[in-house]
Amino acid sequence: MPHSADNKVDGIVLVTEDAQEFLNPKQEITYREHRRELAEWMLSLGKNPSKAEVYSYTTAKNRMNRLDIFYRFIWDRKGRYIQDLTTDHADTWMRWLARQDYKESTKCHYQKAARTLFKWKRHARGSDTEWDPEIEYSDPSTNYQPRDYLTRQDRRRLREAAMEYGSVPHYNSVAPEERDRWKTYLAQRLQKPKDEVTKQDWNRENWIVALKNETVSILKRWIDERETREKYDDCDALWLTKYSNRYDKDSFRTVFRNVAEEAGLDLENRDLTPYSIRHSTATYIADEEGLAVAAQQCRHKSKPTTEKYERSSVDI
Repeated sequence: MPHSADNKVDGIVLVTEDAQEFLNPKQEITYREHRRELAEWMLSLGKNPSKAEVYSYTTAKNRMNRLDIFYRFIWDRKGRYIQDLTTDHADTWMRWLARQDYKESTKCHYQKAARTLFKWKRHARGSDTEWDPEIEYSDPSTNYQPRDYLTRQDRRRLREAAMEYGSVPHYNSVAPEERDRWKTYLAQRLQKPKDEVTKQDWNRENWIVALKNETVSILKRWIDERETREKYDDCDALWLTKYSNRYDKDSFRTVFRNVAEEAGLDLENRDLTPYSIRHSTATYIADEEGLAVAAQQCRHKSKPTTEKYERSSVDI
């Protein structure tokens, strides 16, 4: 049965016939608009929101279809309509997939779709949810570097991206069509309507996140700015999240992945985490300065702990 124009975004079906079987009229409207926001985000900002880079149409369409399967799976399991799917729901789906006779690459594609959903929630909805799946699937046809490792080139790119992370180009340096995408990004980031974003917002955003080249200078500048922020009063934490919480493993992992995406590192085919920084640092110190220095720098109490880093470098 053909779908109406209102039930599509650039040809991507929002409420499928299979989904309609679970929904009453009010739920169908809610689900359609929920999916519309997600589809529009994928086609306007999704791949790299900080650079306004988009997913290809084929990728967006395929992931929207897979997410519809994810939603229907949870509705069927719970016996009711749920719009706000959680990481627990995603892990339940991954465990079910593990028992199915699907190719590893197929399971990997389903997992990527779920990751996209939580990425959208972080960037467009202001959620701090970061999904660390209980089960990791990978595409065996894809070649990738050893797990948890950053090469020297990766580290340089990551550092350069950290210098630029969150920055917005000058208003006059982008073409009108790109400017519209950046306005969408700024509206989400500043939590204001898109038509109220002004040139001053561009300049303010660029100033807030502008970073110098040297880490020491960056920290000095941040410490000066930190003194002016009320949420840091009577707080000894160097950084707090936007919700005024201390950074923990999950919230820092979110920042790490955002910067890694900015650097163009492959997060879908490599298992890179904040631990990758420590791992690669220990490896390079062990290679160049010896195990004793590496053990001291990493505060290792046992020799075997440090030895695993020796000669593990993949750099040529």
